[in-house]
Amino acid sequence: NTPQTVTVTAVDDAIADGATNVTVVNADAVSSDPHYSAVTVANVSVTVTDNDTASIVVTESTSTAVTEGGASDRNLYLDDTQVNSLKIASSTRGMVLTQPLISGPGETKEEALDEMKSLQSILKSGALPTQIEIVHLSTLSPSLGKEFVLVSIYAILAAICAVSVVIFLRYRDPRFVIPIVLTSAAEVFLIFGFAALVHWTIDLAAIAGIIAAIGTGVDSQILIVDESRAKTKEIVGMKRRLKNAFFIIFVSAATTIAAMLPLLSVGAGSVRGFAFTTIVGMLIGVLLTRPVFAKVIEYLRRAE
Repeated sequence: NTPQTVTVTAVDDAIADGATNVTVVNADAVSSDPHYSAVTVANVSVTVTDNDTASIVVTESTSTAVTEGGASDRNLYLDDTQVNSLKIASSTRGMVLTQPLISGPGETKEEALDEMKSLQSILKSGALPTQIEIVHLSTLSPSLGKEFVLVSIYAILAAICAVSVVIFLRYRDPRFVIPIVLTSAAEVFLIFGFAALVHWTIDLAAIAGIIAAIGTGVDSQILIVDESRAKTKEIVGMKRRLKNAFFIIFVSAATTIAAMLPLLSVGAGSVRGFAFTTIVGMLIGVLLTRPVFAKVIEYLRRAE
């Protein structure tokens, strides 16, 4: 039976909307006592008193000197572009007005109201403090999105098939050709997975970076296969050759990544996409797929 105090605080905004009547809606009571649980609590009506005063932000024109009884222009700008010009009577100079009468453009009452609402939105939201510099702009129709995905997949598959033909003509041994093709496909899958993880957009430049990563990856795999096909059959000798191959692979990857870093840091748009995808493909290759591929080749050589 002890009275409880409930404090209702209104949100302090920047809109001069006058006193407003609102209703505080109370939920049903929640209690472990069945006599009080779900008891309806009456709503409370309160009046919110406004503490804001309407004001207008204006910018003086080049000349503010007018004759008595005349009017001075006040221009409003949005991103350095004049959006309107208002006229304020010169008789109000030095006076503090809370409800000024301002005349502006508008052939009819409806046009004047629309112009007023537009200016009201601009004054409330403001404009960007700096100029916008368009660095890169590309447009792709939503209807072409599905076609772009299919073309990208076909391009990657065509690149893998072309590489497979060259590898088959080089070795004529499916024991080497199949692992190379599967490793290249795994690299593509991992690159797409990483792009989805970091929400990186796959565009034409990214597809070019993926194809470049496939090419460099195949070069490294050819180096591993050639080193493993040495005539010596001692396991220690083969491991030493694979170690030498990986030294060359890491140095080559490091130089490629170093060449892509300037494009990634100072480039823009599609240039950054190409550099980012190429770097990711190189890192996935040297850290994941190439070591696994070397283990597979080592196993195949031992089985001979």
